[in-house]
Amino acid sequence: MGKVQVKMLGSLHALRKSQGLPTELEVEVAEDGKSATVIAAELGLQPELIGHLFHRNRVQPLETIILPGESIVFVPPWKSGRGSG
Repeated sequence: MGKVQVKMLGSLHALRKSQGLPTELEVEVAEDGKSATVIAAELGLQPELIGHLFHRNRVQPLETIILPGESIVFVPPWKSGRGSG
C-alpha cells in the first residue's frame, strides 16, 4: 500500500469545505494503483461534478490508474471565459 495526494479545486473545493471535509488529503492505494474514478467515488465526488483530472502535469481521463507516490487534482468542468460583449 502507498499514498496518493489528492486536491480538489473550484466548486469541488467549495463543496468539500461546505461539508466540513478536507480539500487536500492523502488516500491509500495498493501498489498496483487505483483509477481516479474509484478514488473520486470513495471521496463521495459524483463523476458529473468532475470536469478534469490533472495527473503528471497533464489533463488525463478519469479512468487513469494512479500509483502510490503520485498526486492528482480534481477540477470541475470549466466554462469558456469568452462571452458576447
